[in-house]
Amino acid sequence: MLEGNINMFFVAGSSTVLTSLEWATLILATHPKVQKKLQQEIDDIIGKERSPKYVDRNRMPYLQAFMWEVWRFRTITPINLPRK
Repeated sequence: MLEGNINMFFVAGSSTVLTSLEWATLILATHPKVQKKLQQEIDDIIGKERSPKYVDRNRMPYLQAFMWEVWRFRTITPINLPRK
């Protein structure tokens, strides 16, 4: 039972992350100015010398706002609760 639950969490988590990344990529492909602004913020905060860390997210408000907008704009699950 435990193994089945772990597998379900992994599959469910993988699916929602994939869907979020697909929508974010599509939105960025159609909005190059947003893409450039996000890239600039990432370069300023993280740079090219190191990998991002979890604590970096608090220093990147534009990236956080972008992801919240992706999740607001497009649902990541096939059947979701209504939202305003």
